[in-house]
Amino acid sequence: MYGFQYQIRILKENSNQFFITGLGFNASTLKYECFQTIADSTGNFLQYNHFPLPEIPKIDSSFVFLYDAKFLNTNKMRTVIAQIKPNQPFSNFFVHDLDINTTAENLMYSFQDSSTLLQLPVRLLLEKSGNLITFKANSIAKKNAVGQLLWNRTIFPDRTIGVGTEVGDYVLLNNLQILNDSSFYIIGRFGKKFSNGFNLVLGVLIKANKNGVIYERLIKGNVFVDASKNCMFDAEPGFQNVLIEAKNTNSIFYAVTDSIGNYSIPVDNGIYEVKPYLPNNTYWNACVASVSVNTLIDTTVANFAFQKNAECPFLNVDISTPYLRRCFDNTYQIKYSNNGTATAQNAFIKLN
Repeated sequence: MYGFQYQIRILKENSNQFFITGLGFNASTLKYECFQTIADSTGNFLQYNHFPLPEIPKIDSSFVFLYDAKFLNTNKMRTVIAQIKPNQPFSNFFVHDLDINTTAENLMYSFQDSSTLLQLPVRLLLEKSGNLITFKANSIAKKNAVGQLLWNRTIFPDRTIGVGTEVGDYVLLNNLQILNDSSFYIIGRFGKKFSNGFNLVLGVLIKANKNGVIYERLIKGNVFVDASKNCMFDAEPGFQNVLIEAKNTNSIFYAVTDSIGNYSIPVDNGIYEVKPYLPNNTYWNACVASVSVNTLIDTTVANFAFQKNAECPFLNVDISTPYLRRCFDNTYQIKYSNNGTATAQNAFIKLN
């Protein structure tokens, strides 16, 4: 049995002509075929072309359908066709050029992709240049006009993907809109499952540039212990686990410094106030409380020097549990830290 035996795509060009591209299965020849019809603005048919597609094999239980069609500037209609094979590890995808003047069909390239529901493309979109956008549940990839991979982006690398059953934190992206400058609007939804069983679902609208990057600018720097007390970096040790905030009138972004005091924050273009949060205000002082940066270039650097006001440990201990259930084992978390300026000798934690 074959699915999607007959489909069409209708495109309106700047010339006010309508290009109607269709895909079907010829029961007489047992071959898949494309047709191309051109109509003027009043609905009069100007041209009709017919293109057999011998490269697409006849496979039982497969689903063949026309993902997208785009009229190129070379008087060719480019199509991308999928042959989904649910019971096989991989499915086939074909990119053809249909010459509307000579009725010639040319297979530009083909490729395979996973046949699992999670990895199948949600959409395949063609650009005017002939580039192909592969859009999946949480990723976007671009191939050039001859099928070479240009880039592949994971939109939310810190979230799992929900397909069908939505459990836990997930992002499910549903649609993609390509703008005139080749940037994207991505539409989907975000979900979070809480410990009490409550599920929160929110709509998601994402703007990415033409390279699939959501945030096009980067603020980075280092937080260090200013032992020389000159507010300048003199190969001094970094300060880890410092919260850094980058804020403007539209957005707030956060990062935490790593083991050597480095941080990086992807942001949109704009002017931001960047500030570090001191571990405490009693024993530590920052040379500058915050700096204003303008992300006119790809990477902007903002470093911060922390100075000691006194030599003294400052110990913190916190114990918590999300909930207690009678007659069941329960888990407590103990967090401890030294936010002071000196090592705490012979320190220990005792829990009663």
